[in-house]
Amino acid sequence: MFGELRRHVAAGATLGSDDSLYRAYLDFYGLIPEQNYPTVLCEISVFQAAGERLIAQIFRPEIPEHQQCAGRAIIVHGYYDHVGLYGHLIRDCLDKNFEVLAFDLPGHGLSSGPTASIDSFDRYQESLDAFLAKYSMGANNNTWLFGQSMGGAIVMEHLLTKIQPQQNPYKQVVLFAPLVRPAMWPLNKYVFAVLKRLIKAQKRSFARNSHDVDFLEFVRSDPLQAPTLPIQWVRAMVEWMQRFESLPDSQLKLCVIQGKSDGTVDRKYNMAVVKQKFQPEILHIEKARHHLVNESAEIRTEMFSYIWGRGKVPGENINLAPPRLD
Repeated sequence: MFGELRRHVAAGATLGSDDSLYRAYLDFYGLIPEQNYPTVLCEISVFQAAGERLIAQIFRPEIPEHQQCAGRAIIVHGYYDHVGLYGHLIRDCLDKNFEVLAFDLPGHGLSSGPTASIDSFDRYQESLDAFLAKYSMGANNNTWLFGQSMGGAIVMEHLLTKIQPQQNPYKQVVLFAPLVRPAMWPLNKYVFAVLKRLIKAQKRSFARNSHDVDFLEFVRSDPLQAPTLPIQWVRAMVEWMQRFESLPDSQLKLCVIQGKSDGTVDRKYNMAVVKQKFQPEILHIEKARHHLVNESAEIRTEMFSYIWGRGKVPGENINLAPPRLD
């Protein structure tokens, strides 16, 4: 559906919301309400990293020339995801007068690469490094870094390998259900050991990873979704898991949001590792599932209110009352 847009951008064009191809993409994913186009600068462009052509997007609220945005938000999406699915977070950041920078990881969304696969998670680090070098130049003392699931894993490795606490360029780091290891891994690692000898990919099952029924239905028909789980990606994840846990710990502070009804990642194990690696403030949300940036409106409201008001809410381990889901 978006093949022409991908080809156009990959050829080197930088497009804005006045371009019909990009406008169709923005409208399809509902990233920016049509009435807001005149007040939000939307740009899509290409950069090279990890041997692929990766697609980046910038969303910037319209402000007077002599002023700056209140801050900068950098978003790293999760596995099977792409920027088009992050409208709730993008719009919430724009409402706070933040500039938003995001890109599709290799093999995801509009970017090139084997679909939903990678030979090494090192390619994700190369991609993030190249993205930051090209798009995040210039001083902004209020830069926030967000990562969902696999995006959280990428962000954590970035912090542990590239960032020193005394030179931390990020005002806040917020991770949504970060991946350390997937749910039921003690059992599934034996399943993987068998499957990697027999098949190259397994048919994907669409998990009920949100209470937002409309989102779950939309993802099933999303033209940028992958239909399979490549065994090569699982192999790369296993190698990354072993490497990540051996990395030196850090004194960096970050905020972690984790749903107690998450069936995608091993939340108890993951939170224990995150506590060992960092100085985290962890918010547990009782009924929230895995895809937190696309959870129900009630859960998102609680979550975003907590994130933006963090300096006012003390405590390392906070449990919100279960939101109404009816």
